[in-house]
Amino acid sequence: HKAGDRLLQEAALLLRENCREEDFVARSGGDEFVIILEGADQQLTEQICNRILKSFRAYSSRKDKRTYYLSISLGSATKTSHDQTMDLLMKEADEKQYQKKHQMKKRVRQEMLAAIKGELEQNRGMSPEARQELDHLVSEMGTMLHLTPARRNNLRMLLEICEVGRLTLPVSLRNKPVWEMSSEEYQKYVKHSETGYRIVSGAPETKKIAQD
Repeated sequence: HKAGDRLLQEAALLLRENCREEDFVARSGGDEFVIILEGADQQLTEQICNRILKSFRAYSSRKDKRTYYLSISLGSATKTSHDQTMDLLMKEADEKQYQKKHQMKKRVRQEMLAAIKGELEQNRGMSPEARQELDHLVSEMGTMLHLTPARRNNLRMLLEICEVGRLTLPVSLRNKPVWEMSSEEYQKYVKHSETGYRIVSGAPETKKIAQD
């Protein structure tokens, strides 16, 4: 719940940062937000939407980030006549948002996976040299085990994300030696592999690897 609250707070902050001072930004429920751009025509609305999208895509590289990755799907509608009610405008914007969400789904998963990998490397302090060594190890193991190219790719990805559950641990536990942990800390620590499995199982790109 705390992680979800933090994600919503960060999303709200990005929305506020990329809108005009006179714009109205509000959470309408769950993970959905409504923005009212007073006096904005379709062209200005698209400009603001593009600005918001760019800021969300750049979020994972921000030094002041408070979560690992944010994505957003936007839909908009412009009132051009008095006959258009707020309900009709909301319905139009909602339909466009769902269409874009469906189109973006695969790319968002790939970006999220890349963000998680980057966070893992940062937490483990993996240098470019260490990454090259990992690739070399995968190549040698693949040759020894007579793995197909597809299996080698799966092995490489497994080695990269096998510790994804560690990101859910408190910072104080991530790199703490096991023999220095208290009994309570150790119980928290050993659950990270189960958490990692659930995370990896949720993405089509890594589900098969998790099952294997």
